[in-house]
Amino acid sequence: ILSQEHDYIYEVIVGDDCSTDGTRDILLNYQTRYPENITLLLNETNLGVVGNYFNVIQHCSGEYIMQCAGDDWWLPNKVNAQIHYMDTHAECGMCYTKATNYIQERGCQIGSWGGPYTKFGDLIKANTIPALTIVARTHLMFKYIDEISPMSHDWKMEDYPMWLWFAHNSQINFIDKETSVYRVLSNSAS
Repeated sequence: ILSQEHDYIYEVIVGDDCSTDGTRDILLNYQTRYPENITLLLNETNLGVVGNYFNVIQHCSGEYIMQCAGDDWWLPNKVNAQIHYMDTHAECGMCYTKATNYIQERGCQIGSWGGPYTKFGDLIKANTIPALTIVARTHLMFKYIDEISPMSHDWKMEDYPMWLWFAHNSQINFIDKETSVYRVLSNSAS
């Protein structure tokens, strides 16, 4: 994320959900090195996937929100290309791309996922939106949180209901290129 080349002012907000593997020390090191860009939310109690996600979202203040889980990464030019796209497509509430699959156990990249489903009727059948590839307008994310109150539901994941809401309440556009790498782990929640 920090190696992306662009001229945008940005913030990286990281929610550490009581990790026990040394992640907190790594984050504190990065915050010391990039204090103008990195904000840490160091949870005192475990909020879970959904709670941690929306806690981070509620601390965002920029015009757009992009996301990346701790085990995934972005390819070069993701920020520049997608922010430019959103800036030139005012009708679009969210855009997304394909993600390359990285199979952790094999140590190799195999195929990609993400497809052109942008309408509610298609997305209700299958989630084709890789979360790590999205760019969404912050005001719409906040509207979703206000209207749906996702943390009050017993949902296992944070993203799919939100994509359905975006498809119903705004326009979603698909950009047919790979901008991110999705790490496939045998013990992942998804």
